[in-house]
Amino acid sequence: MLCKVDKIISILEEESLFLPNLVARLAEKKLIKHIIIYRKPFKLNQFKSKIREIFLVFGFKTGLNLFLSVLLAQVSNFLFKNRYYSIKKVSSRFDIPFTVVNKLNSKRVSNLIERLSPDIVFAQVGALIKSDLLQGNCFWNKHCSLLPSYKGVYPVFWGMLNNEPYLGVTIHQMDESFDTGPILSQSTIPNKSLTFFDAYHKLYDVTGDLIIDLLLHGKKHNSRHKACSSYYSFPDSSARREFLKNNKFGFPFRLHPYV
Repeated sequence: MLCKVDKIISILEEESLFLPNLVARLAEKKLIKHIIIYRKPFKLNQFKSKIREIFLVFGFKTGLNLFLSVLLAQVSNFLFKNRYYSIKKVSSRFDIPFTVVNKLNSKRVSNLIERLSPDIVFAQVGALIKSDLLQGNCFWNKHCSLLPSYKGVYPVFWGMLNNEPYLGVTIHQMDESFDTGPILSQSTIPNKSLTFFDAYHKLYDVTGDLIIDLLLHGKKHNSRHKACSSYYSFPDSSARREFLKNNKFGFPFRLHPYV
């Protein structure tokens, strides 16, 4: 059963390549009333760990392409009025209030949600949302697989490595675990002649379509493909080498369509 929709807020981490374009599409439809930006406090050890993870999963060349893509995103965000590579730009352009927080499961966030009284909280953060925040609120999340298949991290990587004929995306209601909770809508794209980053961009486009259909039209999409429960953790360098035998990462940056 879909949540009653009237007032929607988003809790998002700062990211430039994928999320801002998605949020701009939702904002253009007047679907978002407030944005909470979750900005983790900088910790050197965590930063080093993230850099190691990027080069372990993607390798040196694609790791450098990721950093170059972030620079291209910043330049494009400045040059193009109606292309979006910043959550703050989306907020400014569509006149959406935003609040920056550095603790997710905090009294401040809880009080803010209580004051805003949203019907839906659309969350895209790499941290577990605890029961105190979930209780009494309807949280939605996007996951780039056909849940319950490919729970965990880098589902597109694992789906392509396993030569799945289709890749998918799921909108689901959140509970106290990662990638679980009632499934609201799903869709697929053919896994054919796609690079890793091509697939992610296409799945984010599909995500916007699914959310807009759910919120504006009450329309739920069901996948015709059977999904069996599975979980995958972080790829290591050997998995990357195996991936590259039949697949490519491609270039991370995309010049988004105008919104």
